[in-house]
Amino acid sequence: MDEQLRRLNELAKSSPNFGMLYRHEPLLALYGSQAELNVFTNPNAASVSARQ
Repeated sequence: MDEQLRRLNELAKSSPNFGMLYRHEPLLALYGSQAELNVFTNPNAASVSARQ
């Protein structure tokens, strides 16, 4: 579980569009980077991540 959390945090920090938010709102950066990751492969999941 800790490894998965570490990987998610790295994903959020390295996001080109949401990485700058990580310092201020880590959860928002995480949701944004997940939506960004899923937008082309799974648009429904991206929509849910964006709405959170």
